[in-house]
Amino acid sequence: MNHPHVAQYLDHDDFEVVQCLNELIIERDEINLDNYKIKLTFSENSYFTNNELVKEFSVDAEGRRHIKTTEVAWHEGKDFTKKRRDDEEQSLIRWFTDHNTDDMSWDLGRSIRDDLYPQAWIYFTFEDDEDEIDEGEIDLEDFQDSDEDEESAPPSKKRVKVGK
Repeated sequence: MNHPHVAQYLDHDDFEVVQCLNELIIERDEINLDNYKIKLTFSENSYFTNNELVKEFSVDAEGRRHIKTTEVAWHEGKDFTKKRRDDEEQSLIRWFTDHNTDDMSWDLGRSIRDDLYPQAWIYFTFEDDEDEIDEGEIDLEDFQDSDEDEESAPPSKKRVKVGK
């Protein structure tokens, strides 16, 4: 993956897990855009038994931030987040399972929601060819959702397939 912000959080173990990623889904609250879920669906892997990991961001009426995450069901001896000695060491899976509501956590969530997700096909397809992408050749209108029935529609669930 070649996203400038998210790539900073990918270490060797994260990279191995991301290879098993099938789908990235963002579920947005259409009323309060600060409330959303990031869902990652995975194929079977040697690290954990979960098929889906979810990180939910919300802001209550008083403006307090809240984060809920899926508890990872690690295979025995495979929890690489416990091996970390430096709490400052960055890891995407560690971040994804962390309940920390600091600015860094919210910034990364917004980067995934607002940049990586809408352009996932670029970041996952053109890993090493970033400089060769001619934005004039990309017609984003072909990938935009219709605005019809937005007012009566439930919160949007948009999916991006990122797997094999």
